[in-house]
Amino acid sequence: MKRRDFLLTVAAAGISIVGVSAITLRTNALIVYAGSVNIPPLEEIISEYNGDVKAVYGGSGNILSQAIISKKGDIYIPGSSEFMDLAIEKGAIYEESVRKLAYIIPVIVVRKDNPKNIKHLGDLVKDDIRLAIANPKSVAIGLYAVEMFEYNGLDVKKNIVATTKSFSDLLTLLKTGAVDAIIGWNVAEVFSPDLKVIYPHPEEIPRVACVEIGIMRFAEDVEKAGDFLEFVYERRYIYEKYGFITSEKKLRELAPNAKVGGNNWKNS
Repeated sequence: MKRRDFLLTVAAAGISIVGVSAITLRTNALIVYAGSVNIPPLEEIISEYNGDVKAVYGGSGNILSQAIISKKGDIYIPGSSEFMDLAIEKGAIYEESVRKLAYIIPVIVVRKDNPKNIKHLGDLVKDDIRLAIANPKSVAIGLYAVEMFEYNGLDVKKNIVATTKSFSDLLTLLKTGAVDAIIGWNVAEVFSPDLKVIYPHPEEIPRVACVEIGIMRFAEDVEKAGDFLEFVYERRYIYEKYGFITSEKKLRELAPNAKVGGNNWKNS
């Protein structure tokens, strides 16, 4: 199947969960747009910051569109570097400001009781499995899910019962029992102790994501935005505390042959 055909199929499958909107946001606070995978570490970092910060979470592509439409926003932290590249391409980011924060890996996520006994990536093609992925056109983990299926020659279309607008929406579907499994990030257990992460075999992981931070060109006070960026960057250890990977060595132990970011076929 051609990649375009696959994307169109999964984007149309099942329900769609509405994410956070900030188009009408009115505030004097520093506005931070962040992919929802950032919620645990970023909320802790914000709690330590001596300043007023308004964080808007959602799918990386969705929140970027919101920022561009509203022309408001100071900091952008997408779930993967592909969306940072897109933000630069659209003139929404000062490219020279971009810093690398951490890595995350696409994995299988199930409920802890795992009633369907899912153990491997190949189990997701079984007839009785209800699967959800994020929208690959607007959410970072959706991109990685589609590529991982294609890379391993797995046709899971018949099992996809839902697509979502963010990583956190995926977790909600799984926790409520609406689906049996999702393709999510390796930090999923941090969001809920009721979830279990299953790593694919190292050779089954074609790509890992790099979480980056950058200053938006809509920032009214670039110096203030820069101070916050450095504040976050200096606290990358908090990302590590929540399961993000900051060591290249550790990353290569889990995904030795995976490319880092650069999944630019999403528009092909």
